[in-house]
Parts: sequence; structure tokens; C-alpha cells
Amino acid sequence: MNENIEKLLETAVTKGLEIAEKTGEFVIEQSPILLKEFYSWHTVTSIAWVLSCLTLVFISYQGIKIAVKNKWDDEGAFILGVFGYIGVFGFSVGVIISALELVKILVAPRLYLIEFFVK
Repeated sequence: MNENIEKLLETAVTKGLEIAEKTGEFVIEQSPILLKEFYSWHTVTSIAWVLSCLTLVFISYQGIKIAVKNKWDDEGAFILGVFGYIGVFGFSVGVIISALELVKILVAPRLYLIEFFVK
């Protein structure tokens, strides 16, 4: 009876070690592809944020132009102008932050990776 249990445990431990070894090999083989996909995803995300914020800056700027054209007289033009100024400022900050992240990914990818996982 004890011999059967010992053989079973030995088999289980051997299989466990084999699986762990294969898993480690898989991770080592796949890590370059994983890193490439990680950087690609974050690059595309940063570009999308830059484009989105630039679009919103443009829309906000158009609101300011409408308010100025209407000489800020009516209430709608005033509100549109105020939100336009807030939007231009806020979305410009968004462009800068996203652009800096994109530059970091392209110029210092290892630093970006370390900072990403420290967060």
C-alpha cells in the first residue's frame, strides 16, 4: 500500500516538474512576442489619445470662435466660449501627456515597461 502511494507521489511530482519546465520554456519563447504586443498596444493607445484630444481641442476652439463672433452677448455664446477655453486648455494638457507617453515608449521602452509595472 505504501509503495503504491510512493509511486503515485513520485509520478505526480515528476509530472509537475515537467509541466513547470515546459511552462518556463513557453514563457521564455513567448516573451519577445509579448513585449512587442505590449509596446504596440500602448503605442496605438497613446496615438489614439493624442488624436482624440486634438479633435476635442479643435471642437473647443470652434466654440470660442462662435462665442467671439457673437461678441459673447447671448448666454449660449458665453457658455460655449467658457467651455471652449476650458476645453482647449484641458485637452491640450491631454495631448501633451499622451505625446510624452508615446515618446517614452518609442525612445525608452525598457524605462516605460519598468514604470508601467511599478505603478
